[in-house]
Amino acid sequence: MPDKIWCYTSVCKKAARGQTTVQQQVHPNLSAKEDSLYYIEELILQLLNKLCIAQPRTVQDVEERVQKTFPHPIDKWAIADAQSAIEKRKRRNPLLLPVDKIHPLLKEVLGYKVDYHVSLYIVAVLEYISADILKLAGNYVFNIRHFEISQQDIKVSMCADKVLMDMFDQDDIGLVSLCEDEPSSSGELNYYDLVRNEIAEERQYLRELNLIIKVFREAFLSNRKLFTPNDIDVIFSNISDIHELTVKLLGLIEDTVEMTDESSPHPLAGSCFEDLAEDIDVIFSNISDIHELTVKLLGLIEDTVEMTDESSPHPLAGSCFEDLAE
Repeated sequence: MPDKIWCYTSVCKKAARGQTTVQQQVHPNLSAKEDSLYYIEELILQLLNKLCIAQPRTVQDVEERVQKTFPHPIDKWAIADAQSAIEKRKRRNPLLLPVDKIHPLLKEVLGYKVDYHVSLYIVAVLEYISADILKLAGNYVFNIRHFEISQQDIKVSMCADKVLMDMFDQDDIGLVSLCEDEPSSSGELNYYDLVRNEIAEERQYLRELNLIIKVFREAFLSNRKLFTPNDIDVIFSNISDIHELTVKLLGLIEDTVEMTDESSPHPLAGSCFEDLAEDIDVIFSNISDIHELTVKLLGLIEDTVEMTDESSPHPLAGSCFEDLAE
């Protein structure tokens, strides 16, 4: 058994080393951190085990296994890619992952001599899925204006793709804590627990808002030469409104919990949101504007930092805020 585990790991390591090439193909302008490649290795190990546990001896066996265990429509896409790899192999090696190095290791994993086309098919499936994951993660990284894919980026981006998530054991790959937006169907969390969780999240959010206001707004206020009171009001008015609304909402929920009679099954926290419905509606109507402004500001600051000459003591980031003051 230890020998087989070693063989599984060896196959995954060979495949993982090819992930850099795969990543460079799907996102040539990004790089990948080492922890992201290790994480891809874990994902490949799960898929490899899923494919090999049925002891496939022919390409048809692997294809049937993909159809049974992969969610739709990924099963069809992976099969189409693998079939294409077999067809193209007649002319050249169509894959980026090292099939020739993985093929002998698969013989050890399966415990019997396996046809090269079976290995090619399995590797093609692994490559398709890994490329899909890296493409998804790369798009996420690009959207947040970063230049390197990390393990956390892969986990966060996968949470947005339910079909991809369904392929893996989420406990084993550490996605449960990131992706659980709802209580489990086992009923472990009751209504009162959810209200308590909401209070904890609102408190944390309020701390973050206070930090933003304290660190940034105070710095602006302390330098009147750069920004007028009107500039500061324009820049921070939205976040001040959100801060005020958060304080109100948290206070209402906490008061509701405290005033709930012991004989009552749960605090009626929903009424707190109803009381602030108009305020919440105003905030949400401004969210698109806030997002657009944030993207512009982030882009300006990053461009300023990149263009700052090494001889300059610091980038003139303040000009970015002046450009967007109106």
